Order: sequence, then structure tokens, then C-alpha cells
Amino acid sequence: GIRVLATVLLGLRAAPGLVVGTAFVLFYVYGVRDVQLLIGISLISGCVPWITLRGLRSLGIDAFYLKVKDGMPAFETILIAGIICSVANGFLTTSMLESSGTITHVSLTIAAYTVGDTTGLIASWLLANAILKLYNNKKLMT
Repeated sequence: GIRVLATVLLGLRAAPGLVVGTAFVLFYVYGVRDVQLLIGISLISGCVPWITLRGLRSLGIDAFYLKVKDGMPAFETILIAGIICSVANGFLTTSMLESSGTITHVSLTIAAYTVGDTTGLIASWLLANAILKLYNNKKLMT
């Protein structure tokens, strides 16, 4: 969720932070100690949003919001990009986990990634909208 929004706003500049952030979460929260797995999943999770959005752009669907004058993409566009990104991330991450022997239920794991990422995207979007509305209302009052 937040990876897609970060990529929508920052483009490729978001990838290094996403890769490092994913590595920290995998290491400290999930206890992943296998270096190959840690690097592989971090690279996948950090780069898949940009690759997905870039691929959609080549199909004529531009979900990037890199300049204010461009106007924010529609929520449906970001949602479609988020779902595609979630499926791709879930598939690639699950493939890495399966090859290391860490998981057994592949389809359930892919579904969990997809549902979790999409739910996170919607929650992040709603939170960002609420914060921006609150900020704009306070700005108008002062």
C-alpha cells in the first residue's frame, strides 16, 4: 500500500528507501537471517511498484504524480496499479520463499500478500486524504 503511494509520488526515487525499509522490517520484525532471501525479497518489494507503474505508463495508464501541474491520478488508476503490484510482489516473493523451503501453501501466501497489500493501499489512501483535508481546513482557517 504505502510502497505504491510512495512510488506514485516519488517515482524511481522511492525505490532505494523502499528496499532498505523492507530489509529492516524483514530482519528486525520477521527475523529473516538468510542474506540471499533478505536481499532478494527487499529488492523485489522495493522495485516492483516502480516497474509496475512504469509498465502501466507504457500501456497509456499514467499513475505517477511527479509534478503538481499534472494533477493527481484517479483513485481507480492507483487501485488498479496497486492490485497489479500486489499480485506481482506476492508471486515473486512467494517464489523466493518457496525456493528456500520456508512456505508450503503457495496460493494462500500469494493471496495473503495481495489482500494485505491492497488493504494497506486503501487504508493509506484514506488516511492521506483525511490528513490532507484536515491540513487544508486548518490552513484556510489561519
